[in-house]
Amino acid sequence: MLQQVLLAILRHLNHIKETIVVRVYVCVCQVRTEVQEVEVVAIPAPVERRPQV
Repeated sequence: MLQQVLLAILRHLNHIKETIVVRVYVCVCQVRTEVQEVEVVAIPAPVERRPQV
């Protein structure tokens, strides 16, 4: 009886863990695309202003 309860809890935790991982992965992907868009806009200006050695 106790074993079944523990197994059920473990399965539930595994499911929660998987959904959290998926959410984090989606968030990271969204942040990456946003950062890439920002970098594309921001990089050209400093490169031009950099003094030549």
